[in-house]
Amino acid sequence: MNNTNYVLSVLKKDEKIISVAKVTKWILLSPFLGFVISLFLTIVFFQYTISNQELNIFLMFGPIFLLGSIKQLVGSFIYILTTEMVLTSNRIIYKTGLIQRDTIEIPRNQIESINLKQTILGRIFKFGDIDVIGTGGTNQYLKSIANVISFRKSISGI
Repeated sequence: MNNTNYVLSVLKKDEKIISVAKVTKWILLSPFLGFVISLFLTIVFFQYTISNQELNIFLMFGPIFLLGSIKQLVGSFIYILTTEMVLTSNRIIYKTGLIQRDTIEIPRNQIESINLKQTILGRIFKFGDIDVIGTGGTNQYLKSIANVISFRKSISGI
């Protein structure tokens, strides 16, 4: 699912969408693993705490870690659903946020450089981050882009 409602509402008459970048689903991996591990530890420590009073401290921290991992998981889902990264014939448009909207638009003729950042997992699964630096110090970090190389090529005009 790719939501471009904001971008469609701000397009100019002559402007055309060239490329749409999606947020990679791999950003859900870390919060999901945190959730599974904290859920497992909460259940295990709860069972042992009933018979062993020395482990009561773990019973207190298990649900705290579980709530933290749920917060991260929900935050990642919201980021995936609310982020729009679009290259048009005139500019790069980046929008994110559910309640608070953050947007930046960089005209294509004012882009000085494009920096690509990928981890080892990013290289294997073809996702990464792009740092777009515009004239006048405008700097936008587009993070967790699926198929990052093709989006970078679209920006560069290659």
